[in-house]
Amino acid sequence: MASIETVIAGKKYVLSSEDTEEHLQEVAQMVAKKIAAIQKDRPSLGLQKASIIAAFDFASLLIKGKKQGQEYRSAILNRAHQMLEKFNSELSASS
Repeated sequence: MASIETVIAGKKYVLSSEDTEEHLQEVAQMVAKKIAAIQKDRPSLGLQKASIIAAFDFASLLIKGKKQGQEYRSAILNRAHQMLEKFNSELSASS
């Protein structure tokens, strides 16, 4: 189990995960940058509200990525099905 200490928006956090330390560092940096960008754009927001907005942004990206992955998978399966049908058709025609 990996564990790191990180500072996000001036507060220290200890993160632990089954993932690698490098992965935890990357996640922490991504979260810190997102919160910093939100607070820069909206200086009146506190850490809690900026964190909630960051969570919504990350959730939105996750949902969009999952949908895109499903669309790619569907397109690949459709293309494979078309190729298989063409192959079977050509195989039947040559018999």
